[in-house]
Amino acid sequence: MVGDFIRRTLEEYRDAKDYKYVTFSDDTTGTTQAVWTPASGKAVRLASIIISVDNACKLELRWGTTTFTHLEFESRKAIPIELAYDIKGPAGTALNAYLLSDTGTTNAYITAIGCEE
Repeated sequence: MVGDFIRRTLEEYRDAKDYKYVTFSDDTTGTTQAVWTPASGKAVRLASIIISVDNACKLELRWGTTTFTHLEFESRKAIPIELAYDIKGPAGTALNAYLLSDTGTTNAYITAIGCEE
């Protein structure tokens, strides 16, 4: 099901040619995970993103260490985010996710869809 969504998105939206998938967890101490690290001299152009979490948490998407969006989840959620326009990061800068669990351990599953240019 997720594979079909990704395939349709790759075929239909804004020339997106690739996707990156990561899974990671946090135990209330805060964890940063690289989602997409571009090749040397390239930049990530993000077309959409799918985020799933299995517990209440805060999640930030960052270009390097600069936050460009902050999300708060009150419980287990899975959300596809279709961006109104592509967001392009600075050349040579990774797309990172910062996860902070409210209680216990939270697992995050992130699929970023876009391309490098």
